[in-house]
Amino acid sequence: MDFKKLDLKVRNLRSKDARYDVALGNSVVVRVAATGGKSFVLKALIGDKQQRLALGSYPATGVRVAFDKAEALKAQIRDGLDPRVAERRKEQGTEAPRTLAEAAERYIAEHVKAKNSAAWAAESERMLRQDVLPRLGLYPLAQLTKSDLSAVISKKAADLKAAKRRGTAANRLRAVLSKFCGFCEERCGSS
Repeated sequence: MDFKKLDLKVRNLRSKDARYDVALGNSVVVRVAATGGKSFVLKALIGDKQQRLALGSYPATGVRVAFDKAEALKAQIRDGLDPRVAERRKEQGTEAPRTLAEAAERYIAEHVKAKNSAAWAAESERMLRQDVLPRLGLYPLAQLTKSDLSAVISKKAADLKAAKRRGTAANRLRAVLSKFCGFCEERCGSS
C-alpha cells in the first residue's frame, strides 16, 4: 500500500455542504466534515452489526498510523473481542486478559505470590510456566475450556507413567489449575 499517495489523497479532500466518506482500502475510511475536519474510521462487522470505530483525526493521526490502528482493532475482532468494550475496560482500569498467558501472569502476581507460602508459590509458578503456558499460553481466554486444561493434566500423568514415576506432580498440577480456573472466573470474567 502506498501511504504517500493515500496521504496526498486525504490532504487534497475538500469540504462540501454535508459530511461525506471516502474509502481508502482495508475497511479504512476518511470522513470529511462540512467544516473541513478529517478523521479516520474503521468500518467493521462486530457481532452481526456494522460498526464504525474511530482511528484518529487527520493530520494528528497519519495515514500509516490509522492503518496500523485498524489492523490492531481487526485482530481484536478476530479474537472475538469488541474493541469498544476493551477500550472502556482499559480506561476504567478493569482490562481483562485476552490469552491464557496474560491471565496466568495476573494469577501469579495477584494470587500465587500474594496468598501462598514462598515454596508453594514457586512450585505453582514453575508448573504453570513449564507444563501449561508452552502448550496453551496463546489460546484466547474466551475460547479456553476446562477440557483443554484437563488434557494438559492427562499429558502430565501419561509422561509420569511412561517415566515409571508416581502421579503426584499431575495431582499438584490439577490443584493449581483448579485454583487458576476459579481465579479466572472471579477476576478475569472467564469461565
